[in-house]
Amino acid sequence: MILLGKIKPEVLKNLNMETDSCSICLENLSAPKPCDFMTRMICSHVFHGWCLFEWLKRKHTCPLCRTGF
Repeated sequence: MILLGKIKPEVLKNLNMETDSCSICLENLSAPKPCDFMTRMICSHVFHGWCLFEWLKRKHTCPLCRTGF
């Protein structure tokens, strides 16, 4: 499994990531899209769940570090 799981917005605050953006859609992580959630990959990078799902349909790497899975 490449995903560590869903991340709640309060966890982003604890990780000092509340102002970070999803590197796929470039929108703020703390304001997820409707019906979306944040997901952390094994390499510890965080993305909107739906953005990552769409990315992984095309490529089997992390969008940031290109770690293969």
